Amino acid sequence: MVAVNTDYVKTKNDINHTKNMLETISKIGFTHVHWVHQWDGTDLYSVSEMKQIKGWLKELNLKVKGVHASDGTITGTFDERKIFVSPNELSREAGVKLVKNRIDLAAFLEAGEIVLHVKMLHLIQPDIGYGSYGDTYWEQLFKSFDSIVKYGQEKKIKIAIENLEFPRLEVQFDQFDRLFERYSIDELSFCFDLGHNMILSKDRPLAFLERYNERLTNLHLNCGVFNRSMETEYKQFLKCDTHSVPNKDLIDFESLSKLIAESPYKLPVTFEVSIPGNIKKGLSQTLKVGNEIETLVKKYRDTE
Repeated sequence: MVAVNTDYVKTKNDINHTKNMLETISKIGFTHVHWVHQWDGTDLYSVSEMKQIKGWLKELNLKVKGVHASDGTITGTFDERKIFVSPNELSREAGVKLVKNRIDLAAFLEAGEIVLHVKMLHLIQPDIGYGSYGDTYWEQLFKSFDSIVKYGQEKKIKIAIENLEFPRLEVQFDQFDRLFERYSIDELSFCFDLGHNMILSKDRPLAFLERYNERLTNLHLNCGVFNRSMETEYKQFLKCDTHSVPNKDLIDFESLSKLIAESPYKLPVTFEVSIPGNIKKGLSQTLKVGNEIETLVKKYRDTE
């Protein structure tokens, strides 16, 4: 069993294009998808749209491993209409509603979890309007997460926060530590994005997974490029976020698989990749790597 992200190529607001992308995933041999369409921005899924997606998945015999929720932002733009850390209370409430919409989608698709970015917008995009967010960041974040976590529990959907490509490791560690201190392992879990970790550390590409292994419920397996100049602006980090298919020249599959095996993570392994060029070749390689890592995970679990 292997899961791949639904946006492996650039998506379009076109239902035929979306269904064709799913058909390709099914034909290659994947058993699950990680639903990533509308992972950013402010769009809300209607019940009718949820029914359509569920119908496609049933027709193609695909199951869902997690829904990538939106934090309301679009990189490089200032739009605070639905931002759950906004100092504007009405915008914050609208941001919470947006995340709850993705929880509803995850529950409808029986996806198990949502994956959520918890961006420190006052650090990563202060120049386009988010600089003042730092003044009330923790107050607004905790207020929003109290509501989001409670709603997730009511819907039986886990909330998994994802490590990002910026800011540096230590700053994100402090952020995650604070959140995990406030919310129990049953309330808040962890999504490990391998590529994001690789961007921040050449010597410790599994640092987040090592630190938060006991909370692991979701994976974004891909490779990023180490950013040698750690003082550059956010857009430089984004250029390093290539989402390429993992390979053994860049990451130790044995160490990665052993850590996954030691965690509570439920298979299938999940990829978040971008496929340039030959789609069939790229997805087939992703599936091959996924089967290899899944075999290693099972091996390590059998020896426990």
